[in-house]
Amino acid sequence: MVQSITSNPDLLRSLLLSNPQMRDLMERNPEISHLLNNPDLLRQTMEYARNPTALQ
Repeated sequence: MVQSITSNPDLLRSLLLSNPQMRDLMERNPEISHLLNNPDLLRQTMEYARNPTALQ
């Protein structure tokens, strides 16, 4: 289940936005909002989270 969430940026974004604290964080930090509203960037970030060696 975790893999399906992290491989689907729209699902991950919806899950994160269902949390009021996360919505508040996005409102206070435009950088985080930008990350979550950019599916390609979110997908890449999740890939790095799954595979940290990809950063090297």
